[in-house]
Amino acid sequence: MLDWIQWLARRLSPWRPAFWLLTALALGASFYLLFAADGAAQDRWLLLSSMLFAWGLSLEAMVLCFAEVPPRPSPELGFLARLAVRVKRWLAALVALLFLGLMGAVAWVSLRALLMALDS
Repeated sequence: MLDWIQWLARRLSPWRPAFWLLTALALGASFYLLFAADGAAQDRWLLLSSMLFAWGLSLEAMVLCFAEVPPRPSPELGFLARLAVRVKRWLAALVALLFLGLMGAVAWVSLRALLMALDS
């Protein structure tokens, strides 16, 4: 799982400036809609900008955290060095599971928001 996430993060790393731009624009749009805009149409756009902010931030976090993961322990290392590498890799796998849970939650909320926007 870690190798797959690392592969995906490395493929997405050239897009980091686009993720930052998406995140900044979505945050700016959210602040504008919260403090300056008025009307009932504001809610639909606020939901969209919030979801874009969440996706941009999540993708940036994935690239930042998983572009380099600890390597698999090599047999020529000593016992304590292999144990240290295994613990680091285990912690990276735990963070990866938490991250996948976060991405699943963002995807679920995005789907619900899309269905809600299409319904009204």
